[in-house]
Amino acid sequence: MNAAGLEVVALDLSGFGASGGRRGHLAAWEDWLDDLADALPRRRAEASGRPVILIGHSLGGLVCLSYAESDRPQPDLLVLSSPALASNIGAWKQAVARFLGRLAPTLPLANGIHGTELSRDPAVGVDYVADPLNQPTTTAGAGRLILEAQAQAIQGVDRLRVPTLVTHGEADPLVPCACSERLAALPGVERRTYPGLRHETLNEPEGPGVAGDMAAWIVAHLAGSD
Repeated sequence: MNAAGLEVVALDLSGFGASGGRRGHLAAWEDWLDDLADALPRRRAEASGRPVILIGHSLGGLVCLSYAESDRPQPDLLVLSSPALASNIGAWKQAVARFLGRLAPTLPLANGIHGTELSRDPAVGVDYVADPLNQPTTTAGAGRLILEAQAQAIQGVDRLRVPTLVTHGEADPLVPCACSERLAALPGVERRTYPGLRHETLNEPEGPGVAGDMAAWIVAHLAGSD
């Protein structure tokens, strides 16, 4: 992205990474959307009016799509990488999450993610497990809210007005590639899938090419808006 002349700033969701809050917990879905609503205008001011692009991966992709469907201040472009509009979590586990999410919302539940599901590169899985900021659990309350947000995001896709690029690995074992097909039919949305790539396409051996595709799409759309 930097090589294409794009500055990148990372934002951790509350409860994850270096952000504050109870680990892996979310009290209300709006909290994450409000975090973005605070960050985007500030970033636009820091950028002195230059375009601001919002990029979200996996759960972050779901958050970004939900945000773009809201009435909050919008980015100029949107990129969704393997957006978690669904998952391969079994129906019974989803039912348990919905039940416990109301009964015991702060109960931590293992996310069950294995490093091999992220990339064909074994080093990615090793780094994932060894990362001191890795959050291996999500609370039942957060799980319930995420499941509800997935359904709401799918129902609200017609409210998406921001030019959007969707990327997805066709061999994604965590977020089925088919779940992002609905977005491809929307005006202003381009969807690209990558055969053989798993969940973290940017961390696959072909990752630099995927990142290059994202950067090229962004630069082309910015040039077209001049």
